[in-house]
Amino acid sequence: MRIFIGISFNNNVLKYLKQSQELLLLNLKDSLKTPINNFHLTLVFIGELDLPSLNTVISKLNKKTYNISNFTIHLSNPNTFKNTKNHILYMDVTDKENNLARLSKAIKDILDFNHISYDKKPLKPHITLAKLTNASAINNPPLLPTYKPPILIDSFTIFRSDRINGLLTYTPIKKIEFNKEKSND
Repeated sequence: MRIFIGISFNNNVLKYLKQSQELLLLNLKDSLKTPINNFHLTLVFIGELDLPSLNTVISKLNKKTYNISNFTIHLSNPNTFKNTKNHILYMDVTDKENNLARLSKAIKDILDFNHISYDKKPLKPHITLAKLTNASAINNPPLLPTYKPPILIDSFTIFRSDRINGLLTYTPIKKIEFNKEKSND
């Protein structure tokens, strides 16, 4: 099964992301919109993992005491980047204290210690809104209302990625709060 670790969001953030997506893609026909239930921020992409390895990952990540307290991030501006096939429309994320990078590193350290392979690309915090065949169609994006409240981050989630009836679906497997007392074995 395909596994990744990321940040999930509350309903208010999800609604804002969906509204932003709709405004940005209002006149675009050639886009593949991210479903509202798939909005997330990836911390580490693991990829294919068998069930025993997944259980190890869940166990080790759940037992770790993270040296990170609750923190906040902010949504920034929409932007695009090119991947191998498409242009990705995303919402940028501001994390002035680099807490997302520290959290990602802590997770990667645990994966390394347990010999679990993962994608080594550096973290670029963003939330994918859609895949576009032509990024020039979004060169002059509409002005979006700003999401002003800080977004509290107090946990991360292990997700499973499946294609169900042709749709990419991200299913939360385990939510891990990183500010709770845990044993260190």
